[in-house]
Amino acid sequence: MNGALLINKNEDISSFGVIRAIKKHIKQTLGLKKYKELPKIGHAGTLDPFATGLLVILIGKATRLSQYFLESNKSYNGIIRFGESSISGDLTSPISTISKLLPTSIDQIKTCAESFLNTPYLQTPPMHSAIKVDGIPLYKLARKGKEIKREPKQKKIYDFKINNFNSPNAYFEVICSSGTYVRTLAQDLAKKMDTVSVLTSLTRTQSGAFSLNNALTIDELKTTFSNITQLETLKCWIPFDQLLSSYETLEITKEQAKELSFGRQKTILNLIESKKNTVIIGIYFNSQLVATAKSGEITHVFISPQKEQF
Repeated sequence: MNGALLINKNEDISSFGVIRAIKKHIKQTLGLKKYKELPKIGHAGTLDPFATGLLVILIGKATRLSQYFLESNKSYNGIIRFGESSISGDLTSPISTISKLLPTSIDQIKTCAESFLNTPYLQTPPMHSAIKVDGIPLYKLARKGKEIKREPKQKKIYDFKINNFNSPNAYFEVICSSGTYVRTLAQDLAKKMDTVSVLTSLTRTQSGAFSLNNALTIDELKTTFSNITQLETLKCWIPFDQLLSSYETLEITKEQAKELSFGRQKTILNLIESKKNTVIIGIYFNSQLVATAKSGEITHVFISPQKEQF
C-alpha cells in the first residue's frame, strides 16, 4: 500500500480524526491484529475541523513525498459574512465583534479582493492555528485566553473571485499559496472596507494536481473498499508511481538506475543540471518512480542495489 487516498472530509472532524478512521478501516480490511502492523499514514496538508473538502492522505512510501504536496498551491470556495467577527475567524468560537458598516456592492468587494493579486501579501497567522511556539500549538494558548506576537509571513493569492453577494454574505473562490489561512484572508479583506468578517463555510477543492472531484468521503471509502484488491480500482486512489506525474519528470536508463541505487549520483545530477529552472523533478526508470530531486539536489532514492529491480 504505497500511494495516496483523496478524501472528501466532512465538517466537525479533524484531519487526524480522518487518519484514525482510515487506519481503523485498513486494519480491519487487512485483518491485522495491531495498528503497528499498518503502513505509515499521514496527510499532505491539514484542514481545520470546520472546513470540508479535499484531504490528501499519504500511505507507505508516499509519506516521504509529503513536502512536495504540503508546498503546493491550494484552491477553496466558501462564504464570508461581513459585519461580524470571532476570535477564531470562523463559527467555531462565538461572535465577538459586530459592525453596522457593510460592503455597499459586489463591485466594491471585487475591487478589494483583486487588490490582493499580483502583489506580496504579508499575513499574520491566527492564534487559532496549529503553528507551534516553544513546542506548544498556538490554538492551545488561545483557548487559555493568551495571545502572543506572531511574525507575518509572505503568501501569494493567485486568484480571488467574488461570485455572488447577498448581503451580508459573499460567496468566493480563491487560489493561494501553501500555508495561507483563508480565515485571516477574509478578515484582511473586510479591513479594506473598514468592517469585520467571519468565515461561515470553507471547502478545499484542489491541492496541487489533486481534485475534490476524485475524492470519496470516509463512509463512501468504507463502502467501496472492503478488499485490498479493490484499492487500484478506486477513483480516489493515486498509486505511488503516479503521485509526481504533474511535475517535471526525468527518465533514466537501466545503467543510470543502477548507479543511483548504489549512491552514485554524478551522472543524474548532470542531467538535472540541464533543467535549471525546474524546482521539483520525479526521476523514473521503466515507469517506476525511483527518486526525487528538488532545486538541483536528489532528495529521496526509492531503490536499492538488488538485481530483481533491474
